[in-house]
Amino acid sequence: MTKQGPQWLSIPAGHDLKRLICEVEITDQKWKQKHRKTIEQNYRKAPFFKELEPLLDFLYENSITNLAEYNQRATKHISELLGISTQFTDSRLLSTDGGKTERLIGLLQKVGATTYISGPSAKSYIDEPTFAEAGIELVYKEYPDYPAYPQCCSPFSPFVTVLDLLFNVGRKAPHYIWGWREPA
Repeated sequence: MTKQGPQWLSIPAGHDLKRLICEVEITDQKWKQKHRKTIEQNYRKAPFFKELEPLLDFLYENSITNLAEYNQRATKHISELLGISTQFTDSRLLSTDGGKTERLIGLLQKVGATTYISGPSAKSYIDEPTFAEAGIELVYKEYPDYPAYPQCCSPFSPFVTVLDLLFNVGRKAPHYIWGWREPA
């Protein structure tokens, strides 16, 4: 989040869309310095920035060049910070065949999943009938459904990284993700 509103930070992964994410090698590592500088400039005054600044070291001070390896490492670490204790498995260990949707459904079936939670942007490419045929419920999480929290910049935007939540509310972050819901 910047004073001008949300700003995209992207990793230069190239233009070949026919690769699996585990095949994406990022040769130019300058993006890490650019991301870190942007985050530091926009969050250094956030209430929990100093406490969580080591997270930036973890995310950006490493020699990882494989996109899948980078994402897995970051996801696991941030999950730990949020108190998420789920088991993570590399999808390559659960070999599946077919196109994107078929592989995804194959993975879900292999781990016994009955529900798949996706972000709203996947609506443009996810094959919903295939999920229904497989007996897997497809749920989209809409970011505006989450409660507002104090952000460094106004007006509030839910379309930001989890780092925004962590730097602004610290250990209360899990409450804004799931703790505010009414018990079933």
